[in-house]
Amino acid sequence: MRTPVPVPWISPQGERSPKHGKEFRSARPETWGEPDAVTTQVTDRYGTTRAMAWDRIHPG
Repeated sequence: MRTPVPVPWISPQGERSPKHGKEFRSARPETWGEPDAVTTQVTDRYGTTRAMAWDRIHPG
């Protein structure tokens, strides 16, 4: 999975802009960056749950 290309992207030496940004691996939290949405819910059955979402993550 890949993150979107950072905007604005300035091309060094006239290169094309990259199609994809940094790598995003579900098993490696250090690659995640800040989530675009976070929600936390306390439930009777499961305790506190937390969900995170990242916008525009796509196969690279």
